[in-house]
Amino acid sequence: LFFFGFLSVCALTVTVVVSYVLFHVITTINGDLIVNLEEYKANQNQTSFIYAYDSDGNEVELARLHGEENRIWVDLENIPQHVIDAYIAVEDKDFYEHHGVDIVGTVAAMINEYTPIKLFSSKRGASTITQQLVKNLTDDRSQKASRKVREIMRARFLEGKYAKDTILECYL
Repeated sequence: LFFFGFLSVCALTVTVVVSYVLFHVITTINGDLIVNLEEYKANQNQTSFIYAYDSDGNEVELARLHGEENRIWVDLENIPQHVIDAYIAVEDKDFYEHHGVDIVGTVAAMINEYTPIKLFSSKRGASTITQQLVKNLTDDRSQKASRKVREIMRARFLEGKYAKDTILECYL
């Protein structure tokens, strides 16, 4: 009877804490759950090319300018397959199998971070390619735990709205 009572109190405590955290995270999102990849892709093709003529009269590219970064959008079909395979192998080997979040990796990373139990020999990251894309696009710098929950929610949203190849193309 004591064990059942103790277990009930623990379950209730966990439920209250999880509910509070979810309520806090959801209310701090302020409706900013949506990440628009079409808008992101459209804004990446704003590189300016500066050309001049050399002493022989040949046109020469002097610079490529894009805000603080020089970049040009490359469609996924124009990225070499070995580059795509390398990124997936290193960053998220299960990219095509999950729905934006590596639940086992996330739980293991939380246990490693917040308890003395170490499930892996080294500190392991749990962010999927989708979560990393969300982090790059939103620039959310808030407290780690609440940011991670928002990142997970946004990643699940992206995975529900966009094809895997679109997400991968935006990430690369």
